[in-house]
Amino acid sequence: MVRCKEFYDKWDRCGNFCEKHPDTAENIDQYLSLMEEAELVLDTKDTGTINGISEWSLQPLIRERDPDIRADAIRKSASVKKQKEKKYGKDSSKARVTQSEVKKVIAETKKEKIIQEDAISEEKPKFSFDYEFTNLWNFNRCEPNFGIESYPGRMPAQIIMNLIHFYTEEEDLVIDPMAGGGTTIDVCKAMNRRYLAYDINPCRSDILKNDIVAGIPAGERAKLIVLDPPYSIQKKGEYSYEKTELSNLTVPEFYSTINNIIKECKHILLDDGRIACIISLLKKDNRLEDLGFGCYKIFLDNDLSIDERIVVPYANASSNTGYW
Repeated sequence: MVRCKEFYDKWDRCGNFCEKHPDTAENIDQYLSLMEEAELVLDTKDTGTINGISEWSLQPLIRERDPDIRADAIRKSASVKKQKEKKYGKDSSKARVTQSEVKKVIAETKKEKIIQEDAISEEKPKFSFDYEFTNLWNFNRCEPNFGIESYPGRMPAQIIMNLIHFYTEEEDLVIDPMAGGGTTIDVCKAMNRRYLAYDINPCRSDILKNDIVAGIPAGERAKLIVLDPPYSIQKKGEYSYEKTELSNLTVPEFYSTINNIIKECKHILLDDGRIACIISLLKKDNRLEDLGFGCYKIFLDNDLSIDERIVVPYANASSNTGYW
């Protein structure tokens, strides 16, 4: 049978394992093929944490026939493993990735592909919402067809809809350097705005990989820049484990990084353009840090004026904890 030596090295089985169990041997062969693909997808000889996911859990990936979906799902499965190891420790049983989690990753990837394919067609996504005419934007739900539903920190699409409606015109360029689950992209497509979207850890093919700390590689100046950074350490470890990931920084490091980001944004902003900074306060160990006010001072220090401070209550699971 094929790959016998690899079976021995990987599984420490007896010499006639393949001959005795041909069906199992074929499954292991498929698993090893997936590991080879992961090396290419993850662009490293070390398959990283994907190698720490059991063969059983990876069966849905092995069975997936669409190479694009499989490649994206490999990246996301590795990310899920990293997040769980960071949270629980590598040796904890809680750090294992289950088959249901892998299935969920594949389902989300397929959903993204459908959204992207729909966006290519001339038909615009259907949506309805109320424009807000005060500085209190209170939404009782999140528009379901914009952005990846399970993405941590997903913002209601209505925020972007209102920003785009009031501060841009059709065909204007909108830049989102922290695109996350792609909400800004989907709204721009629906409202006929051009867009550039980046993220340090892209989860969609229409988001370009870029660390905003190193700059924003835009060849054109924007009418609107949307900044929706992690609110300092509130979601530590939920996005990525890059050293410059904002959710992994202390509060002073967070402010210093925001200052550099604002300087970069000024270079790619039109003279009549706007920067929308979506930020919450931070409450930890019974101490309150008003990140919004801290960022407000950074904007002023960079000779930018403040047009409006808009309050957006997020009614979600955290509301029940008393923290909005």
